[in-house]
Amino acid sequence: MALEIPSEYEGVLNDAVASGAFATPQDALRHALATFAKERASEARQPSTETPPRLKRQTSKATDIDELARKQGVPPLKDFRQLEASFWPADESVDDFIQAIREGHQDDGARTR
Repeated sequence: MALEIPSEYEGVLNDAVASGAFATPQDALRHALATFAKERASEARQPSTETPPRLKRQTSKATDIDELARKQGVPPLKDFRQLEASFWPADESVDDFIQAIREGHQDDGARTR
């Protein structure tokens, strides 16, 4: 079976391979489709007659996330590549990034004690 993949998604899949998270774009796509299928199956098991609730930010007064974004002038995300972390070297793996985050959290914990 062949799937037509929009070029912007193909770029995301190729970026996932380049990061070392997947061996091939097909592996990345399989993972994405399996995740999507699990989410859909989970939603199907929990039928609801109501509109799904909006994500809420935990504040003293619950605020709709869309309303908060509008108030702060945050535009909608049009391309996932906008989320790319330009501060991390491209030749470093995702595992190295996660390890650096963990070490940073440990350092923060040591400073607050």
